[in-house]
Amino acid sequence: MKEIFYFLMDSGEYLVKGYLLYQMVSIAGRVQRDPAFVEKRKKHLLIFQYVLIYMLFSYIPWLKAFVLGESGHLINSKQTITLLLVSLFASLFFGCYYGNRAKKLSFYLVFTYYAIGELVRFILYVPGNFVFQFILRLLESRIQQEDIVSIEQSIKSIIMLEIIWNTLFIIVYLLVQWWLYRRFIQSFSFRGEKISRWEFLFLMLSSVIGFCFCLFLRSILFSYKETEYIYLLDENPELNLLTPFIALLGILSIFSSVYLWNRLKKEQEENHALFLYEERLLEMEEHVQEMERLYEGMRGMKHDMKNYVADIEGLMGSEKRLSKDTKKALESYLNGLCTSLEELDMKYKTGNPVTDTVVNRYLRKAERMGAVIKCDFIYPSALHIDGFDLSILLNNGLENAAEALEKCEEDSGYLEISSFVKGNMFFLEIKNSFSGDLAYDQEGQTFHTTKKEKSYHGYGLKNMQKCAEKYFGKIEYRVEDRFFIVTAMLQGRAKEMLRI
Repeated sequence: MKEIFYFLMDSGEYLVKGYLLYQMVSIAGRVQRDPAFVEKRKKHLLIFQYVLIYMLFSYIPWLKAFVLGESGHLINSKQTITLLLVSLFASLFFGCYYGNRAKKLSFYLVFTYYAIGELVRFILYVPGNFVFQFILRLLESRIQQEDIVSIEQSIKSIIMLEIIWNTLFIIVYLLVQWWLYRRFIQSFSFRGEKISRWEFLFLMLSSVIGFCFCLFLRSILFSYKETEYIYLLDENPELNLLTPFIALLGILSIFSSVYLWNRLKKEQEENHALFLYEERLLEMEEHVQEMERLYEGMRGMKHDMKNYVADIEGLMGSEKRLSKDTKKALESYLNGLCTSLEELDMKYKTGNPVTDTVVNRYLRKAERMGAVIKCDFIYPSALHIDGFDLSILLNNGLENAAEALEKCEEDSGYLEISSFVKGNMFFLEIKNSFSGDLAYDQEGQTFHTTKKEKSYHGYGLKNMQKCAEKYFGKIEYRVEDRFFIVTAMLQGRAKEMLRI
């Protein structure tokens, strides 16, 4: 009966802890704004592997011998480390596999799940053991007072006390774990960006320290030497206070690191949003200035048109048959007039006034540098993509292209803008020639800047990535021969989503 009860209790405990593990890993999906991050079948498998490992190593004889030795009995606390590490490595594998869109974050969440679980165990272990020993002494005193001499009755009483105490301890342990995990899940308020290597190391530090502290305690907590039972907390009473206190500090450290990380990400997000708004304002200002220039030129052309016509009539009527010099002067005059008109016209039509302004500004700049221009960009009005969002992609992409063209040899530059729609997806590609030298940063994710203002390096690429993520897309870079190609993939959306 006792074995069946413990089997059922272990099954329930591992099932609840496996579900809590799934809840922890699912944070990555929320952070990445991906509700399908862990599918239902993956959820069941993640829980199942946790339960299976603990049940197999606890009840299959040869696996139990692998953990506890040939005797199959727990004779020192360090024997519990093997099963803990086996379960940890298995959960890390499955957690990173199911969270493959954010492996570093998934790895951190699984490891932190085990660290918090171990720290909670040692916070509750000391007061729980104290209560158990106190009740056990009361029971022994009662047995002596009632003059119960039956060894069988004494054993039954102790077994019943053991079962009740273990059941209550597991219930309290799971409730505290559940509460802490819920608080931990709620503490992840930041969403939408993968963590960097240094952020990962910063978050992992507290979890690693807390977990190693628990492994250290497991290795020395108790042991049997022949017939002598050595219990660390009995030999060092001060550890009865230090152990739960240090474990509590470990949990506070884990929560503090997450809190600081959230604050840091929020400040970065606010700075990035401010920079993005400033960039939009500058784009709008440039757009307004371009329109003012066009309207001013049109007003000037309208004012001078009569004079232009009179000048042409004068040249044509000065002689019945125009001389070569007159024809040449007239031709030059008309060419100049056409050039002036072209300056007032948008040479490249994209279907949107905002993108018209951006494309024409940069392509004219590239033309002045002698570059070959090809433009097949059309604004995807049917996909309801905001013109200013596209202008951010075009501004940053074309600005980088223009900087690359400046370093190319004269009359050897090439700049191409193209776009196409496939279903509900919009693809934008900017292709430009470059000098052939690209320098990546230490993480191999972005490029070193050549700008004088180093503090603003990287914001252009981040702005492009943010705009793409806003439409559930992404930015990709590649090099072919001596051409640098930027591809943006954006997903169209319904009109009602534009206000979100």
